[in-house]
Amino acid sequence: MRLISVGIGLGLCVVSGCGLRSDPLFIADTDVGSSATDTMDTDESGDASESSGEPGDFPPPVEGRAGSCTNPIELPTTDSSASGELRGPGLYTTECGAAEGLEDVYSFTPVGATDVTLTFDSAQNDFAPIVRVTENACGEEATVLRQCTDQWTVDNKRHFLAFGNRTYYIAVDSSGGGGNYAFDVSLEPVPLQECDIHPETITQNLGSRFLWENEFPGGQGTADSQCGGVGRENVFPMEIFSPGTVSITATGLGAYRPLISVRTNCSALTESECISDQLLGTPGFAFLSVFLEPGSYFLSIDSLTLDEGGYALEVDFG
Repeated sequence: MRLISVGIGLGLCVVSGCGLRSDPLFIADTDVGSSATDTMDTDESGDASESSGEPGDFPPPVEGRAGSCTNPIELPTTDSSASGELRGPGLYTTECGAAEGLEDVYSFTPVGATDVTLTFDSAQNDFAPIVRVTENACGEEATVLRQCTDQWTVDNKRHFLAFGNRTYYIAVDSSGGGGNYAFDVSLEPVPLQECDIHPETITQNLGSRFLWENEFPGGQGTADSQCGGVGRENVFPMEIFSPGTVSITATGLGAYRPLISVRTNCSALTESECISDQLLGTPGFAFLSVFLEPGSYFLSIDSLTLDEGGYALEVDFG
């Protein structure tokens, strides 16, 4: 059984890394399974009924059931809430966890670009869900990943950027045990505290250079970008005192696929510029030259994939 309600006005850890300045004056996955003593049979509609608890009591799911890729549950284009129950085997695999259990797939098609924040309610969730958000396609056909987490801590907010008139598929999955789940969808701007802001501030000093390196385990980050960036990132505060060009170079270490983003807040909608190695066609290397007026900015160095790895950063002030 699933429930969607509409509301009005509802509103991973990252390693800090180590750094180096060339001018001395220039002042980062676990799998969760659960078992239930009371099990349920799941019919083709996705609804559940009482069962004796034997493994064979769950029939295999079929494509076309309510909550499958070909028959997703449509979310409204306003703040809303959704809930359901997942029991038995699933249809799809995922990059972000051992998603062996049944899944519910929701579709969302905004009329304009918006932040989308998902929050799972601890009082109504029986398991740590595996959540995957893809753009334009669902299941194995999906190639654009916007969000992917293998152990969602309930009451922990995750957000992604959705472009207008594109369809996004939100798959709520489980590692096998399943149970009841509920989540809220908010389209409000993402507040700054929901990005993991780095304690090191990059300060403009003409003719100087800022250097930094960091490595991460695999997994999802907290910041999103108009250029992608599902992986882990560092978001540095950056202070600019006089108008000028800032040259930013990010070189990937290991499997890290670097993305550079300059913004004024956590939300990707506040980006002034972004670029990735994919857009440049240079795997493992990203470069951005941006002219900035005086003010406070945030520089995000992100990854296009969930793979472990790191980056070497160089920021030059001309």
